[in-house]
Amino acid sequence: MADEFGGKHIRFNHVGLDAPVVLGLESKGTRRLLHLLPLIKFALDVTGLAVLDEIDGDLHVDMSGEILSWFRSRESNPRNAQLLVSSHHVGLLDDLEKEEVFIVEKDDSGATRVYGAQDVQGLRRDVRLYSKYRAGVLGGLPRFG
Repeated sequence: MADEFGGKHIRFNHVGLDAPVVLGLESKGTRRLLHLLPLIKFALDVTGLAVLDEIDGDLHVDMSGEILSWFRSRESNPRNAQLLVSSHHVGLLDDLEKEEVFIVEKDDSGATRVYGAQDVQGLRRDVRLYSKYRAGVLGGLPRFG
């Protein structure tokens, strides 16, 4: 739909509302998803790589896991595209293998260190990573003071 200046606006129809809602009035999650979907589709269909910073930003917690599943599925990802994401949503850890997880942490001097979960001594492949992270086994827990 065009405005008086000729610009186009995305509008959403909602059950129970008499008029469509413009994108700017939708939730942050809806706006974020609308931004991510073309990037994801392009990666799955053309480039083979999507790099998404803060994949969990403004999205419902289940949506991030759903996006991960699109890259794991042979049906939605027949070309084996890869997804590289950053996230603060530690619940995603149980959706990942230890070879897929990298931890970023700052030391006492403020220097950043990155290491793979596969480098953590004694961490079995079949373990649930969320509980290991919360217990401090993986490191990367924030510290105050």
